[in-house]
Amino acid sequence: MKIKEICFDARMLLHGGIGTYIRNLLPGLKRSSFYLRVIVHPTILKKEKWLQNYDLILSTAPIYSIKEQIEFFLRIPKVNIFFSPHYNVPLTPIRAHKRVVTIHDVFHLAHLSSLRWHERFYAKYVIHQAAHKSDLIITDSQFSLDEIYKYTKVSKDKIHRIYCGVDQKIFLKDKNRDQLQEVIQKYDLSFPYFLFVGSLKPHKNLQGLLLAMRNLGANSKLVVIGKSAGMKHIDTGDLIYKQYPELQGRVVWLSSVTNEELPFFYQLAQALVFPSYYEGFGLPPLEAMSCGCPVIASEKASLPEVCGSAALYVSPSDPKSIAAAMKKIINDNEIKKRLLSKGYENVKRFSWEKSIEAHIELLEKLIR
Repeated sequence: MKIKEICFDARMLLHGGIGTYIRNLLPGLKRSSFYLRVIVHPTILKKEKWLQNYDLILSTAPIYSIKEQIEFFLRIPKVNIFFSPHYNVPLTPIRAHKRVVTIHDVFHLAHLSSLRWHERFYAKYVIHQAAHKSDLIITDSQFSLDEIYKYTKVSKDKIHRIYCGVDQKIFLKDKNRDQLQEVIQKYDLSFPYFLFVGSLKPHKNLQGLLLAMRNLGANSKLVVIGKSAGMKHIDTGDLIYKQYPELQGRVVWLSSVTNEELPFFYQLAQALVFPSYYEGFGLPPLEAMSCGCPVIASEKASLPEVCGSAALYVSPSDPKSIAAAMKKIINDNEIKKRLLSKGYENVKRFSWEKSIEAHIELLEKLIR
């Protein structure tokens, strides 16, 4: 039987949402009948020792660079499939017989005005190339599928929606009291607090959440777990925070916490507030639901599709709408109980095992 080979670009493994996707998908593909060749940056190997069990192709090329394109051309071996888990695909001919890309969202096309001129050119050109050069496009939600079609006009027949999952080994509703106390002491947490988890990109709408906090009592606090390293466009909320004295001392800023610690922040929070303007999927709400944390979510983009009836929805452009939902969580225990119950049910729709099986099925069909 002829071996089926995939070359997989894993250089974004340490990134946020895309990194979570790669960390869960790669082990699943390794358990399949495919033989994997994995492109990875040498520094990642120091943090992710498990990758040493793969057939590795080392690359030092930065994401979105000319060097990246040169290395794609030179280093991608002759394989059945080249798999790009992001839209930064090879623009030149490669030796792979088929190309697969995961386009998680097309925010950059939907919000071109938020980009600099050269970023607009890159986003439009490369995303269109990713869509039209690839034999198969995978995306995270029906919302993103429709957006990809809208902005690229690629054939809908080659776009396939596969939901992401929630890692139940990490995000569980059961509380370990000793570990909870360790997290509380390490980060000097005080209660009650609301939680924000995500990158500090402007479309995540941290500013709207900070403005909503002004409408809550002085006892209400906010913990922000937001990554900004390596991002060109960030929203630290500094202007809002410094402009309003009533927010001083009420916001805890954490650039990152470990994967092992994050579930405890969800478990200890009054609610996760996720007021994004645009999301291709949105993992934090599902992580929160799995941990028994109520969710307040934006009514925009993919979030109603993903959260179903298990969230309180708000208008992201209206801080008063966000504040009103936060007040409901504070004052109405029945709403909290309902959200917790619905949240536990909702997360059952999403598992990495289902996601991996769907990926493998599509990949096998592609090369039959």
